[in-house]
Amino acid sequence: MQLEQLPGYAPDLNPDEGIWNHLKCLELKNLCCQSLAQLRIELYAKRRSDCETHKKHVILGCIRQPGFEV
Repeated sequence: MQLEQLPGYAPDLNPDEGIWNHLKCLELKNLCCQSLAQLRIELYAKRRSDCETHKKHVILGCIRQPGFEV
């Protein structure tokens, strides 16, 4: 095990940032929700409609992009 010093804010090292960017720019673009509850409904609907292999490919790509091994 090796300890690494990471900067306080490093979105390029955070896989969550890539996933949210994908959602905002592709999956949910031009969507304006009136509440968090409506956003949750839209996210669940999109999750059910997408192909499993596509979602896995996107998620693994976001994890591998900063250089992390899966």
